[in-house]
Amino acid sequence: MNPDATARYTKPLAAIIPKMMNDLMAYVQTILTFLGIGFIGLVFYSQLTSPYNWIVAALIGVTGIYVSIRVFKMIVRRGYISTTSGSRSSYELDNLKPTPGSGFFETDPEELKTKF
Repeated sequence: MNPDATARYTKPLAAIIPKMMNDLMAYVQTILTFLGIGFIGLVFYSQLTSPYNWIVAALIGVTGIYVSIRVFKMIVRRGYISTTSGSRSSYELDNLKPTPGSGFFETDPEELKTKF
């Protein structure tokens, strides 16, 4: 076998580890998504009467599989860090001032600490 041909397919370990971690976290997030939706299906299964509990549980199970696959594909495509980080959030909404008559009031940290 030509040694140049095999060298073309080997990657350095520094390039493999982030991909492996991204895939691992995609699998973990997918399993957690499916377990969360599956728990909702289990609650519906236990609360509904006989023919409906199987139907609703099956529909929720299929929905859980679909959402889990979509989550996995999104994490693999975008990366775990960019999926879970707040890069698309609007931080300027954190400093909104309440309008008069809205029923909300502004407190400072000391006042909040004394109230709770």
